Amino acid sequence: MSDLFWLSRSRFLLIEPYFPRAKRVPHVDDQRVVSGITHVIRKGLRWHDAPREYRPHTAPQKQYHAHVILPKAL
Repeated sequence: MSDLFWLSRSRFLLIEPYFPRAKRVPHVDDQRVVSGITHVIRKGLRWHDAPREYRPHTAPQKQYHAHVILPKAL
């Protein structure tokens, strides 16, 4: 797929300090997760329909719900 969204390393470094640090199990590649979240939102896709390059689809979905949806609800 040529229309995938990939966050540049320089832009990712701007937001990286806001990510929680892993306590026991290392996080998946946060840059890939943020790129996947952005792609899904821009394209209006369901999480399950995210391209394989952003897989597993549960990683972006869980991060999105934990850091975007949940804090707004609280």
